Amino acid sequence: MDFIECYRQAGRIACNIRELAKKKDYVGKTLYEICEQIEKEIREYGGFPAFPVNVSLNEIAAHYTAEPDDQKIVEEEDVLKIDIGVQVDGYIADTAVTISYNNEYYSLVKASENALERYTIHAGKSIPNINSYGSFLLESGQAYAIEPFVTLKNGIGIVYEGKVANIFAIISRKPTKNKEVDIFLNDIWDRYRSLPFALRWLIDNYDENHARYLLDNLKKKKNIHAYPTLVEGNKKMVAQSEHTIIPHETFTEVITSCNNS
Repeated sequence: MDFIECYRQAGRIACNIRELAKKKDYVGKTLYEICEQIEKEIREYGGFPAFPVNVSLNEIAAHYTAEPDDQKIVEEEDVLKIDIGVQVDGYIADTAVTISYNNEYYSLVKASENALERYTIHAGKSIPNINSYGSFLLESGQAYAIEPFVTLKNGIGIVYEGKVANIFAIISRKPTKNKEVDIFLNDIWDRYRSLPFALRWLIDNYDENHARYLLDNLKKKKNIHAYPTLVEGNKKMVAQSEHTIIPHETFTEVITSCNNS
């Protein structure tokens, strides 16, 4: 497959998984169960997780994934954001959906869906939702993730880094001079390269406490980066929606839209 078709396949899988998630009742389910099930479904559809599934509740806007055997349960009053990344041969489609079983937050969820018309793009480029200067052109054949977040009117619309950081990525392969830690680092690289990963993904080969110890060593040596959770500044509810798009010369392809399947 050429790279565009890899993107398309990743997008089709991401769309299918997202739509499955929208139909499920997660009330009473643990965050661990949700992450493990969605990541399993990605593999069953022929893709691989591009990053650990994010399951961010309520005022947490992004970057929370389940800890090993995470027993936090989704409750009826919760606003659950599920952020899904699928990679096919290294080409990534990213999509997200907000699920709420509480009618009080129906408008919040719909607002994030309606705002999904070019607001924020990954990789440092931003498309504001107001008139502004400093515009740029989208490049044909490049993938962009469009990811609006919406909060309530008594939120401040700014996120701060939370205390929890349980998604990681390798940023340096420089030897640490600790043989055991270096072996651990090389094992992670062989499995995930520069893609984000979670502790849940490592305890198949390592004792959980020992894996935490090794990760702490790699953080101190600045070999890996930990992504902290992002929390709404007033701790108000947040909703999120996301598609991945590829602009072409005469049209824009939304690869995570089921209409594109």
